[in-house]
Parts: sequence; structure tokens; C-alpha cells
Amino acid sequence: MSSLKTGRALACESAVQLDLPEPLIARTVSSSCNKLVKSLQVALAVGLSAAIGGCVAVTNRDLNSKVTKQGQVVTFQLFVSRCTNLSSRTQVYLITDGIICASRLKAFKKTTEGAVTIYSGSLHSYAGDKRYFAVYPPKEPAQVFILTTQITPDGLDWIPCPRPDFMDSSDEPSWSLSNDINVGQRSTDLPSVVFKLRYSVTRSDFM
Repeated sequence: MSSLKTGRALACESAVQLDLPEPLIARTVSSSCNKLVKSLQVALAVGLSAAIGGCVAVTNRDLNSKVTKQGQVVTFQLFVSRCTNLSSRTQVYLITDGIICASRLKAFKKTTEGAVTIYSGSLHSYAGDKRYFAVYPPKEPAQVFILTTQITPDGLDWIPCPRPDFMDSSDEPSWSLSNDINVGQRSTDLPSVVFKLRYSVTRSDFM
């Protein structure tokens, strides 16, 4: 709470120093506080998940409608060229209906097969209407895959995603994807080196 008060005070002080009209001061303070709240929520998810090597969910939406939905586990394998120099701060997001599940890529099992590096792991989620899986190297656009929210049919081990569906170059891709905003910063022009993904969705009682 003290951080929010500090942010509000600083924003108001800056606005007054610039001799802005009162309505504009109000909008400046509101915008500054909203950005601060957004940054704190995203930082909480990534920071805590990195600390515990697991998954933390955050959202700016009402969770009450989510808790009765079926729990799910998304098991995945992420493939990338062995020559790709990935930062240890590369993040992975699983986003379902506005809930962000975040983890550092380095938290998952890493193996190599020939010229390919494979990251294997699983993330908890729940049944929903829309799901994204995003890989976000720092200071680069996020590579985003659109996933199904349905349970993988019996007899089908993996659902393949040979390339990302689009790139997201917004400042906070997880926030943009969870709220379906900044759509203008999405592009289907893919770089020469992209991740490949395969995944499966199973039921879980964790919820």
C-alpha cells in the first residue's frame, strides 16, 4: 500500500510542477497508478515463480468466477536451436482467460538432441475459453502460441505447434495478452529463429 501512495504522490507532484490543469493532473495520477499496479502484479508473478521454481497466477479480473472451473495441467516440450543464446531471464507465460501463470524457462528440465535444445515441463491452469503460451526473452518480442483449452483426446499424445502464431512487441506481453489489449503490437512476421512447441492438456484436481 505504501508503494501505491508513493507512486500517487510522485505523480501528483510531477503534474503540479508542470503546471498542468486539474483534470489533466487527475488523469496523470490515475494513469501513473494504473501502470504501477500493472507492473507490481506482473513482477509478483515472475518474481515469486522464479523464487520457488513454480507457477504464480495473477489477474486484474474477478477470480470468483474461475474457482469452480475444472483444473487442468498443460504439459509441454519447447524446442529451439541449440545455437540460440537464451538469457537466463527468459520467461514463459501460460495465460487462460486473463489468469497469468509465469515461470522462468530455466526452471524446466533441459535436454539436447543433436542440434536442438528441449525444455520440458508442465504448468497448472483451468478450463477456459482462450489460452496463450508465450516465450518472452528479455528485450525481445514475445513468441506467442494459441493453445486449446480442451482436454487432449485419448490416443493423442501431443498437439503440435510448429511455429508461433504471432509476435507480441508490447512492453508487458503477459498483461497485453491477459487483457487482449495492444493488438496493434502483434505481428505474424516471424524471425528466422523461432521456438517450436508441442503440448497436451489433462485434468487436474489441484483447483
